[in-house]
Amino acid sequence: MKTINRYIKTHYLTDKSVKSLWKLLIGARTQQTYFDAVMQDLLPVYELYPNVSFEAVTRLVHNDNDVNFIQNNDLKLYPYFYYASELSFTSFVLLLQTVSEYLYHSSDYLPSSNRLFIQQQVKYLFMKIKKDDEFILLAHEVDDLSQFIFKEAGTCYFIHFLHGHQIRPDSYEQISKQFNLSIDEIKSQMILEKNLMLHAFKTRKYKLLSYLYVRTPLHINTSDTYQRLINGDSIDTIQRNKSVRIHTIQDHIIEILIKDYPLDTTFYLAEQEYIAIKEMIKNNRFGKLKTLYELSPIKDYFKLKIAIVKYKMEQCK
Repeated sequence: MKTINRYIKTHYLTDKSVKSLWKLLIGARTQQTYFDAVMQDLLPVYELYPNVSFEAVTRLVHNDNDVNFIQNNDLKLYPYFYYASELSFTSFVLLLQTVSEYLYHSSDYLPSSNRLFIQQQVKYLFMKIKKDDEFILLAHEVDDLSQFIFKEAGTCYFIHFLHGHQIRPDSYEQISKQFNLSIDEIKSQMILEKNLMLHAFKTRKYKLLSYLYVRTPLHINTSDTYQRLINGDSIDTIQRNKSVRIHTIQDHIIEILIKDYPLDTTFYLAEQEYIAIKEMIKNNRFGKLKTLYELSPIKDYFKLKIAIVKYKMEQCK
């Protein structure tokens, strides 16, 4: 996917190691990798290539022969995990299939997804739509979503992947022939469309489709910390009760913020501190935290990391 690879290369910060980028693309489950991704605006490609070799990533980084890597690098992706955009899209497809089959009084069909989490999520939303008779509202929201994606991306290839009553999705090969584009181009554009769809589910205030906004799951220990935080426990209290280092709880908080779980950060970073650090971040593009720390007006690594994540995630609003 040349367009996406170009995005990766133009956002990769060269003071970071190639190994860190490789771990990001294969989806290493570490808080450091999550932070590396958000720092470089690479959350949308986190775990995009789970089987890519380290050698292939090295070639991507060091290949200067393709002039297209220097040009046409204006692709904008919002800071959501690739995994989350895939789940949301899969849920969207299953919802429309479920509604379509219901309206045709059909119960004998093969669901487009057999994942339990997705089926439960869609069942809950479908029962709500059915109970409140909101099928027309759903149609309006789907129409608005399509217009939004077309306006932002210039395409609506996602409609070719929808299921419905006696309607089957097209293959990439069929879409490629229909639009006279390579499969590579279609796949790259679908990553953009799914990213935009997730952004719409979060920001466009849909009464129904907002239920399809998916967050990447927290690590088990992070989830436990999150529950304690929303119950009002302080970092020090949690650290003592769990018998772990204070930095461990701080890392949990950074993961919570990166994965977009609601949390009031003013307990840890004052607004004026954030404004001061944000100005520094806006004017300096480095991948190494130590370099930014040396430039930061606030000499506190935890506050600096919160400010970086908050600044990057503000694009989601």
